[in-house]
Amino acid sequence: MSGELSDLVRRFGGVPYSAQAVREVPRLEQVPALIDTLSEGRFSIVVFLTGAGVMALMREAERLGRLENALTALRATMIACRGPKPSAALNRYNVPVQIKAIEPYTTRELLDGLSGVNLSAQGVALVHYGEPNHVLANELTARGARLEE
Repeated sequence: MSGELSDLVRRFGGVPYSAQAVREVPRLEQVPALIDTLSEGRFSIVVFLTGAGVMALMREAERLGRLENALTALRATMIACRGPKPSAALNRYNVPVQIKAIEPYTTRELLDGLSGVNLSAQGVALVHYGEPNHVLANELTARGARLEE
């Protein structure tokens, strides 16, 4: 896309300057604690928002030599996904997804999908990748979840 925008600026007599606007910075230091808590059965639900978040978690679990441990724990836990990308990423690891948001795959549809689940006093892991989703976090907490992000 930056090439197209640069061409457009040139076409109107401008000089384009390209700069990185967004950079992904994974928070991998949290992965060991997440795997520990998952393995201890302290989460009733794990919520994935992005496929990139799933893949970052799996890569780090593998690097730590704990991928099988993480997968076993995830397979024993209810999984909710905001859209098709995290579902597809989990499917690669044979992790079933019980709750899938419907189109247009927004926070609202995810919350609707979770509406039939009693979250009161339940441990819920919210796996972010990128900006935190404060609306989702606040709503899960309002429904009584013990949320870890």
